Amino acid sequence: MCGIYFLERLFKVLLRAVVLECYANKPSREALGEIVEPLKVMIEETVEYALKHKASQETLHRVFYEMYRDQYPWMSTRVIKGSYRDAARRAKAFRERRKKEECTQESRRLGWSR
Repeated sequence: MCGIYFLERLFKVLLRAVVLECYANKPSREALGEIVEPLKVMIEETVEYALKHKASQETLHRVFYEMYRDQYPWMSTRVIKGSYRDAARRAKAFRERRKKEECTQESRRLGWSR
């Protein structure tokens, strides 16, 4: 349950973090708009998989690369690889943060904190 709540917060942050400041014409903005939603879906799926299976970036590549190439043939390889690289980093950060919080709670329980 805690993991799902964190994922929801993580994706809210993602929406705030993906801000492009550029002077693009209408076709460029439309092209960027076509990439944002599939990218969000790819990152969500790969983060969930990485957390559930403790998957590395290499594992995510083996599992998702071909599937996303077939599903989004118009999308660049760089974007697809970037999605599972980002997911691997997010999953690692989540696991480290959760471990740190567990250690902090344990030290408080034992009375070791200041």
